[in-house]
Amino acid sequence: MTQFIRITIYLYLAYMIGGCAGLPEHARPKKLASGKFSMADAITYRRLARTDFKGEHHPSGRDERARATTCLRVQWRIDEQSVQYEYAESEDGGRVVNVKAKNPVFQAYMDRSCSWWNPKSTGLGQFYLLEHEQIHFAFYEIAARRWNKEIDSIEFQIKAGDQQAMRQDMISNINRFLEPRYAALNKRNLEFDKDTSMAYRPKKHKRWLDTVRQELSALGYLGAASIVSDCHVDEATRQAIARAKRLLPESNYHESMIRLIEQAEAYLEPPDCYSAKARILAERAVAMARNSTFPCQVTVETRQAIDAAVEAAENEFGQAEPLRLISLAKNAIKPPECDNVRARILADKAYQLLTEK
Repeated sequence: MTQFIRITIYLYLAYMIGGCAGLPEHARPKKLASGKFSMADAITYRRLARTDFKGEHHPSGRDERARATTCLRVQWRIDEQSVQYEYAESEDGGRVVNVKAKNPVFQAYMDRSCSWWNPKSTGLGQFYLLEHEQIHFAFYEIAARRWNKEIDSIEFQIKAGDQQAMRQDMISNINRFLEPRYAALNKRNLEFDKDTSMAYRPKKHKRWLDTVRQELSALGYLGAASIVSDCHVDEATRQAIARAKRLLPESNYHESMIRLIEQAEAYLEPPDCYSAKARILAERAVAMARNSTFPCQVTVETRQAIDAAVEAAENEFGQAEPLRLISLAKNAIKPPECDNVRARILADKAYQLLTEK
């Protein structure tokens, strides 16, 4: 037998999909098709970045409703020198082997070449999506570390035969031994998705994040405090972003708010780590959602042009067209139009009509 016995024990697709209630079948954790997971670009547990999602297409090849899909697995290995064999005779007179595989080693991996980020993903922001996939990865790391602590050996009986047949029989028995643990890992991922997917739920997300940080720390992972970002993000900034996202669905300025929120979250990632700027942008998005007369960006020149037209109109009577243009210019600098250039053109035209001799 080879020096190490290796096999993939479970593959998981972590979906992050928004837009509907509940958790549909396509959003549930799934086993990855055989051969899809590659160790060529696999990484062990660490903080994820957007660039870790290198897949050009969704791993299924067809379902692209996900916002991000992470290909994860826990792999076990057993040193051949730690396996004990004891040959015996079965009840029917055949030969069997009692096997004791000691000190199995478990390791969590993410395949970056398989993991995929939807280029059309908008609305929730990169920071939130990365946090979601990070928690899924943490579940696998936690499982691997716990199994390393809890499983000293795996014992089973196989039929005596040629080396290849015995090896396959060993693999099957080890998988059967681990099945309840696979099921528990899958259940936890599913519970997390049911609790947090399909909508923006920052409070629930933070509870899960705090939980995995505590578990990783208890299991000896030294980087548990920074599994999402190396930046310090104060609570006021997190709350401002959360408020903006809660108000987003009812806002009349949906696209503008999305841009502000995504810009805010970008500042929370290295190398910027600019929490103060992120908070300013998030609070601006909140103000935009709550105030139907949220000010647009208007240049001094445009305001001066409108004021000049209004002053000229005070000395002229009976000119309906300039007054109409002034009204249009004033409306143009209000939401949702916020068209500074058009307002300036209208104001200049009104002033021209009022001052023509």
